[in-house]
Amino acid sequence: MKLYQAWLDPGVSAQFMTACEGQPAQRVEIGPRIGGKFLIEMPTPGGPVLHSGEFLELVPGKKIVFTWNSRHVNPGTHVVLTFDEVDGRTKVTLTHVKFATEAIRDNHVRGWTVILDNYVGAMA
Repeated sequence: MKLYQAWLDPGVSAQFMTACEGQPAQRVEIGPRIGGKFLIEMPTPGGPVLHSGEFLELVPGKKIVFTWNSRHVNPGTHVVLTFDEVDGRTKVTLTHVKFATEAIRDNHVRGWTVILDNYVGAMA
C-alpha cells in the first residue's frame, strides 16, 4: 500500500516526479479521488513544464489510472499503474498509451524511466 500511496501524496510524489534533467518538481498538487485532478510543474532548461491530468480509476493498493497532459504529448494519452505482490515484494508496472507518434512515445519512455528510477530511490 505504501508504494501505491506514494503516487497520491503530493509531498512524496515531489521527491520522484522530476524532469529528465533530474531537478525535483517545483509544484505538485493532487486530488486523490476518481475525477480528481493533479498538477505537476517540472523545471527544465527551456522553462517550467506543466503536467496535468485526471484520475480515472483508483483501486486501493492495486491500480491507478490517469490522463496525462503537457505541451510534450498529444491529447488523449493515459497512464495505468499496477501494483502486484510477487514473492513478498511489490512489482510496479507503468503503461502509458495512445501516443500520436513514436517520437512522442520514445521521449516519454525516457522521462518515465527517470521518474521510476527516482521512485525506487525514494521508496528505499
